[in-house]
Amino acid sequence: MKFSVSQKVFSITTLAALALGALLAVTFREFSDIRATNDRVLLLASALQTQQSADMMHDALRGDAIAATLAAQRHDEGQLQGIEKDFQEHSREIRTRMEENRQRALDAAIRDRITRMSAPLDRYVAIVGETVALCRRDLKGAEANFIALQKSFHEMEDELAQLSDAIEAAAHQANAESAAHFQAFTRHVLITAAVAFVLLAGLSLAVARSIPRPFAEVIRRLGEAADGNDHSSRALSQNSNVLAEGASSQAASLEQTSASLEEISSMAKRNAEGAARAKELATHARHSADQGTHEVSAMNDAMSAIKESSDGIAKIIKAIDEIAFQTNILALNAAVEAARAGEAGAGFAVVAEEVRALAQRSAVAARETAERIDDSVAKSRHGAEVCAKVAAGLQEITAKSREVDELVGEIARASVEQTQGIEQVNRAVGQMDKVIQNSAARAEEGAGIAQELIVQSSALKDSVAELSRLVGGTATVAPSGLPRASAASPAVRAREFVAA
Repeated sequence: MKFSVSQKVFSITTLAALALGALLAVTFREFSDIRATNDRVLLLASALQTQQSADMMHDALRGDAIAATLAAQRHDEGQLQGIEKDFQEHSREIRTRMEENRQRALDAAIRDRITRMSAPLDRYVAIVGETVALCRRDLKGAEANFIALQKSFHEMEDELAQLSDAIEAAAHQANAESAAHFQAFTRHVLITAAVAFVLLAGLSLAVARSIPRPFAEVIRRLGEAADGNDHSSRALSQNSNVLAEGASSQAASLEQTSASLEEISSMAKRNAEGAARAKELATHARHSADQGTHEVSAMNDAMSAIKESSDGIAKIIKAIDEIAFQTNILALNAAVEAARAGEAGAGFAVVAEEVRALAQRSAVAARETAERIDDSVAKSRHGAEVCAKVAAGLQEITAKSREVDELVGEIARASVEQTQGIEQVNRAVGQMDKVIQNSAARAEEGAGIAQELIVQSSALKDSVAELSRLVGGTATVAPSGLPRASAASPAVRAREFVAA
């Protein structure tokens, strides 16, 4: 089975990772053992320190009994009270220390010994307490009690010494185990590291010897890519010569096109001047049209006012007709009443009054009618004036439109001449189009060849980079053996002709 360079490097890396993992596993396991042993050493050291403190409290209790006896002999009540307080504190302290060691995770034998010491401790504390109490009421009894106190003291002292020796022995044993674990840790790490180093060195040597083998295939691909670049470059050079000849022909057509464009430019300038004048006249015409529109709007307003006045006159006339009708009826009623009454003309008088009132209303209506008629006449006059202004504006618009028509005629004639020039340009463009199409086909073929050349060059660069990475150095590319274009080539001559 053949492996790639990356697979070989990956195998070395994997083996190194496995070796490092094994080394870490061994280190972690040994370190865990060392840590557990160190924790036990610290625990035993703390227990030994607590035991020494309890031993000090054991001596302090006997000192409290002696001090109480001396204070009783001197009849010093204040010191005796202080000794009683010290006794309480010392007895509580020794019990607390013993309980702390009993709660620690010590060996079963040590915990059993601490448990068995509970009874001697209680007896010792009780005897000391009894002695201190007797010092207050029976000094001789207290002195006689010293024999039992001394016996209990030595018993307690022996028990405490044995317990301290047991804790100290366990601490020495734990310390020895810790040192043994550390030595085993060092030995295992060295062995694991040596084995991993030997394996890595062997595999690295094997991979280093097998890496140069893929170079032959890489060099073969480089040769094929170089041959492909040579053929593609030659084809691209031939197509470039064809394109240069087409460019020369295209340059001649461009010269004719340039002359036609100069003539078209002169015509376009004349058309531009005429268009500018036409634009100016059109602007004046637009202003005149706007003014005429404004005047026509005013005329419409005037006509609307006249219509409103006419409607008012019609209403007034209708009111006058109604008044006249009522007047006739009242006059008829007055005649009837006069005929019936004879000399009693009271009713006739009332009718006559109504007739007079109606006559007054008719007079007022007549005056209003006259005023409305005058207003209508004035507005009609104003409408006539507005119409005259509109007519004048329309005449001006007509004159300007005539001038615009003449300018448009000139523009049309210039456009005919311009069309002839454009036809010449079209013929020249047709000739250019044929050449350009041929050049485009050649250019497309050249683009395809160039693309192929780019792909081959990219493959060549990749192969060179791979080779450089494999050998661990830098790669250089030799210049190709293709001839360069001479100064008198067709492409150069075409570019010089176009630039001129």
